[in-house]
Amino acid sequence: MKNILIIGAGHGGYAAAGDLLLKGFEVKIYDLPEYQANLFPLIENKKVKLTGEISGVVTAPIVEINIEEAISTTDIILIISHSSSHKKVAEMIAPFIKDNQIIVLLPGYTGGTLCFEKIFKEKQVSSSYILAETNTLPYACSKITGESAVHIKLYVKQLLVSTFPSKYNTSFLKVFKKLYPNAQLVDNVLEVGFNNGNPVLNILPCLFNAGKIEQAKGDYYHFQEGVTPAIAKVLEKLDGERMLIGKALGIRVIPYLDRVMDTGYVTDNSSWYEMISTSPHLTAKGPDSLNHRYLTEDVPFGLVPWVEFSRKLKVEVPLMGSCIELASCLLEKNFWESGRTLEEMGIKDMSIDQLLAYLKVGSQTSFIHSTK
Repeated sequence: MKNILIIGAGHGGYAAAGDLLLKGFEVKIYDLPEYQANLFPLIENKKVKLTGEISGVVTAPIVEINIEEAISTTDIILIISHSSSHKKVAEMIAPFIKDNQIIVLLPGYTGGTLCFEKIFKEKQVSSSYILAETNTLPYACSKITGESAVHIKLYVKQLLVSTFPSKYNTSFLKVFKKLYPNAQLVDNVLEVGFNNGNPVLNILPCLFNAGKIEQAKGDYYHFQEGVTPAIAKVLEKLDGERMLIGKALGIRVIPYLDRVMDTGYVTDNSSWYEMISTSPHLTAKGPDSLNHRYLTEDVPFGLVPWVEFSRKLKVEVPLMGSCIELASCLLEKNFWESGRTLEEMGIKDMSIDQLLAYLKVGSQTSFIHSTK
């Protein structure tokens, strides 16, 4: 499987395109119509330059503007876009999915593949396919302004991944490790989602420093300035609530301080404050406004589904609920309504035993998937 389509031409999409081209794959890239300006530098410069942990210059990926044509010759589809676009992407690609294609969300946040599966069923997709998701983007990266280039600060050392349903994990991993040798299987896609660290790390510093963010307009270091010893203690409490939900759900949730060491983002996990203040990679400036993915993605697609599970499990998570309320007020958006729900994942009426079985084997009417 050598033909790869990347959907999303943001920072992660550029990094993945360059990385996979350097590895010898045939790569195409597409973005939604409202974001297709992201493709212009690739068209104009006809190359991608990578600097940092992965470096080199390669011929630009084939730029696609017709999704049906883009999918027609693709083996693996990598969806590297803001989670708010997942529903639109799933509906857009559903009519064109072919037998034996692999669709991977990098990352899926919580329940991304479950949402795709529900939409594929509603659209009556009859082809065989594999759905999978990772817990994080494989890179800490940023596009270089004005260039067809991306700087890769970190290529993560561990990438947690699972298929839906997870009975296809082993066959999927044989293929996916050719793209990302750092991939490591976990039991199911909810274990992937609950081990996404972004909602724990990013949201609280925004809420505690909202005034500073609006005043500084980007001249601000989110982690070095935004996380003090006192705020670090609150981050630890938020992670504790995540752990409680995962334990009640019966999945393996890794303490944040352990998991982040495994990724390579930090060098010291003796405490939350030391972990953040000494990290060589948590050094970026910004955000330049509150209308940033730290709130617009991490809240509705991270915290909201976690709280949805907590309510089903009758686990109290008051700090998570407070974060959602404050973020909703700051941005004048109702994240409770726009966030990802159990209903959108197609699992609202399942018992926990039914859910865990569904994550493993899918529904009785699931199509037979293959990686041939």
